[in-house]
Amino acid sequence: MEYKLSKFAHYLTNGDAECMYNSLNVKKVYGNGELKLIKDHFSDASASLDSLLVRHGEITDLLNDVIEAGLIVPTLHNEDDDYYDLRNEKTYKAMDIRVMHLMISTSCNYSCKYCCVDHNKHKEHVDKNMSIEVALNSVDKFFKVSKTPTYINFFGGEPLLNYDVIKAVVEYIKMNYSKFNIAYKINTNGSLITEEVAQFLAENKISTAVSFDGTPEIHNENRVLRDGNPTFESTLKGWWNLHRVNHPQFGVVGVLHSKNANRVDEMLDFFFNQLQARIVNWEAVETVTEPSQKYMYPTADEVSTAFIKTFLRLEQIGAMDNVVADFLMHFVQDKVRPYRCIIHWGACCVDSDGRFGPCFNLIGTEHFKFDDFNIDKMWMQRNPFTMEACKDCIALGICGGICAAHSLALGDNIETLDMKYSCKITKNILDWAIWDLYNRLNEANHS
Repeated sequence: MEYKLSKFAHYLTNGDAECMYNSLNVKKVYGNGELKLIKDHFSDASASLDSLLVRHGEITDLLNDVIEAGLIVPTLHNEDDDYYDLRNEKTYKAMDIRVMHLMISTSCNYSCKYCCVDHNKHKEHVDKNMSIEVALNSVDKFFKVSKTPTYINFFGGEPLLNYDVIKAVVEYIKMNYSKFNIAYKINTNGSLITEEVAQFLAENKISTAVSFDGTPEIHNENRVLRDGNPTFESTLKGWWNLHRVNHPQFGVVGVLHSKNANRVDEMLDFFFNQLQARIVNWEAVETVTEPSQKYMYPTADEVSTAFIKTFLRLEQIGAMDNVVADFLMHFVQDKVRPYRCIIHWGACCVDSDGRFGPCFNLIGTEHFKFDDFNIDKMWMQRNPFTMEACKDCIALGICGGICAAHSLALGDNIETLDMKYSCKITKNILDWAIWDLYNRLNEANHS
């Protein structure tokens, strides 16, 4: 039988090492020179297996691996069928709402210079807290439509400015929906975490993410009060209150921007050594619509480097991040990852007025609009396999799609791609993952 090189095959080298990677099914094969023979032999439209093996019988096993990975395919095989079959398989036809994000306050006692919530607001927008009535009504709707309710996230603004609503929601669910094992999460600047609040968060196992920009110097440059005064000490006080009550799950959300991205090692040392953090994740400043804020964007190389370094540091203490770990779980297991947006985790968002929408990054914009708890088909089916521009990308099967809110900020269309930023971050992580796995396999084989 005659074969051809797959249109989804990518040949990569790193020193003497080489890899053939299938961008459609995420399978990969490693070699040390032999793969180039295979790639070159089958680069023509049609080539014989036998003619290669007659000259290089020693690569029989490797050639079988290449065939199994779909890196070479029978000459008459139509790979477009594979592509469209996978697209049909991986595209949601329906989706269960499992997660609800409640924006319980659009107000904040901080005035961070890069805040996307502030910069996305309509001019006529007035800061307000969600009422208890709206919150509980949203909870009832959530449990009514969800087949598998999983967790509720409180966010803002600064959600602890509306602490009464948090308490009301937790108690209401205990009283009315106790048969469900609901998890809770809160994103906070930490300044309002008194010992009483910390105790409540701990007792109710509300996973708490506290935003830090890094060391006091780095933090205070952009995370300031309305009058410009620094906020680090206020955040730190709340952080140590969580420590004092032995909160079971709290961690750092590091905000990555152009002013601190080149100091990631210093920031990680601070988080792990000074704050004694065991959970560290990053949010990169990118999804803002205000052009004057674009100077705050870190580069794609800086963001991917921060993600990778954090993963490696967390791995040393037996912990995981929320970006690279998920990427690697799919990559190492040869599992296609068609989605990574919160919508595709079954998430919905509710603003302070009780309106339902696709993403908290879009609250305050014209794009935050859905019918009540009914995910629009356009959002539900958005993934790299439904976007023709992604078809030839090396990261097709592992990407999961860039942030849709970022796409809207760029081009008023959820299929707008940002090749120089979001796409490049994913490709950087993929390139690192390919050679990290190669090195780990090599070490395992020689141990």
